[in-house]
Amino acid sequence: MAILTTAVHGNRFLQGAACALVLLLSACSLKYQDESSVQQVQEPQFTFRNAVFTRYEDNTCTLRLSSTRIEQYQDTDTSFIKDAEFTLWDDSQEMQAEGRCKLLVADTLKNSYSMFNDIDLHGGQEHTLLQGTSLKWNKVGGQLVTGDDSDVHIERDGISVTGSGFSADSNTGEFVFTKPVSGTIETSGEEAE
Repeated sequence: MAILTTAVHGNRFLQGAACALVLLLSACSLKYQDESSVQQVQEPQFTFRNAVFTRYEDNTCTLRLSSTRIEQYQDTDTSFIKDAEFTLWDDSQEMQAEGRCKLLVADTLKNSYSMFNDIDLHGGQEHTLLQGTSLKWNKVGGQLVTGDDSDVHIERDGISVTGSGFSADSNTGEFVFTKPVSGTIETSGEEAE
């Protein structure tokens, strides 16, 4: 009961913002609708605050996720996770990645995860650092992509690059930028012939 009360109280800001947007849009429209046709803002079915989740597969810890707020909605496999911090391990308990972001939208049915704002990821055998504002991870295809206009900063093996139009393939370990990039490459100091 306390969770439901907290969930309703926590979403008053969202309800107010949505109502203001509806009023603003309807005020600019030439066709006015009656109140019964306006959709209500959907309340989360479950809300968890200051939560820590641990996932085990075959008696092995593969994920630890902490968050200040997690919302799950009815009739969907999507969770909205605020202030997410996570660590992923493989079957042999080697850390694959760790990171954080301000918002993580997880669709567990499609194995699709979208991260937004202050993204900071560390991981891989190359100790890659990846920072950005918008990234989408598709676990099934092993693809990590960002929008054409969203900048990403990567540091890996003496390379420091910033650019947009980023995509990476976890199966091959390769990444590509489709837009111009800037950055530096450190060399050992020996001249190549």
